[in-house]
Amino acid sequence: MQADLQSHLGQIGPQTLALIDPEQITRAWQQALFSPPSPKHHLLTAVNEGQVVGLAAIAPAPKMLVQPKQSPLAEKNADAEIVALEVCDWENNLGDASRLVNAIGDMLRMSGASRVQIWLAAEAPEKIRFFSECGFAPAGLRQGLKVGHESMVQHLWFTDL
Repeated sequence: MQADLQSHLGQIGPQTLALIDPEQITRAWQQALFSPPSPKHHLLTAVNEGQVVGLAAIAPAPKMLVQPKQSPLAEKNADAEIVALEVCDWENNLGDASRLVNAIGDMLRMSGASRVQIWLAAEAPEKIRFFSECGFAPAGLRQGLKVGHESMVQHLWFTDL
């Protein structure tokens, strides 16, 4: 899990890694899986040869209170947000990641959604490249997050369905 976090969030120091509690993360995911907060929250899995090799979680997109006027989201907010999309091995498992993105698009279109967004870590070039190739584009918004004792920057990406 630590290697996966480092690959997506950038270099994480030992103090921050020590704060990660795998059991707490497991409990949170079990809660999300078995008791989603609303009917618009979904968890999808990618299975290969009987093994779960990826997952995606989607939720209603929060309404953005502040947006630059030049942002594509200034005219129309996203209907949904991909809050997680992970596969076991990003470099060698892009097919499963693509299938998850396609399943998300199908599910959201059937529900009437027309735009989806995702926050991507600035230091995750493999994810940025992947979502760009899936048709996502930067929305011109960023946020700073405190992760343990360290800070990270995320950029908002979106696509129309």
